[in-house]
Amino acid sequence: MERFADWLSEKLYLNGKIRITEMDDIAFALEVVFSHIISFGTILLIGFIINRNIESAIFIFMFGLFRTLNNTYHAKTFFQCFMLTVGSFLLSILTSYIIHIEFQIQFIVFLCTLNFVMTLFNYYYNHSVNLKYSLLMIVLNMAVIFVLPIFENTILIFVEMISAILIISTMSVDKTSEIA
Repeated sequence: MERFADWLSEKLYLNGKIRITEMDDIAFALEVVFSHIISFGTILLIGFIINRNIESAIFIFMFGLFRTLNNTYHAKTFFQCFMLTVGSFLLSILTSYIIHIEFQIQFIVFLCTLNFVMTLFNYYYNHSVNLKYSLLMIVLNMAVIFVLPIFENTILIFVEMISAILIISTMSVDKTSEIA
C-alpha cells in the first residue's frame, strides 16, 4: 500500500499537480485513505454476505468515531492493520452469536462493567487518553445498560465487544508506528 501511495504521489508531482515538498504528505494521506477504503469496504462486503449490515455500519461508525477521538494502536503494515480491523469485526460478530441466550444479559452486564473499569483505569494511568474519548466510552456503556430491556442482545454484545477492543487498543504501548 505504501509503495502504491508513493508511486501515485510521484505521478501527481511529475504531472505538476503537487509540489515536491508535498509528496510525502500526499503519499501518507493516500495510504491512509486507500487502506480505510479497503478495510471498511471488506467489512461492508462481509456484512452483506453474512447478512449483518447493521453490525457492519455500527462497527465502521464506532471505529471511525473512537479512533478519531483518541490515539490507538497502529499496526506497522497495511496487512497487519487490515487483519486487526477485519479480525476485530469478525470476533465481535462471532462472540455476539455464540453466547447462549440464557447468558446474554449477564455477559452484556459483565462487558459493560469491564469496559467501564478499563476506561477509568486507562484514563487515570494513561495520560495520552483523551477526556472526550473516555467520557463518550462511559456514556456508551451506560446507554447499553439502559437499553438492555428493549434492544436485541446480540447487537448489544457486538457493541460491547467493539468497545472492549477499542479500549484495549488505547492501552497498547506502541503508538509510535505508522498508521496502516
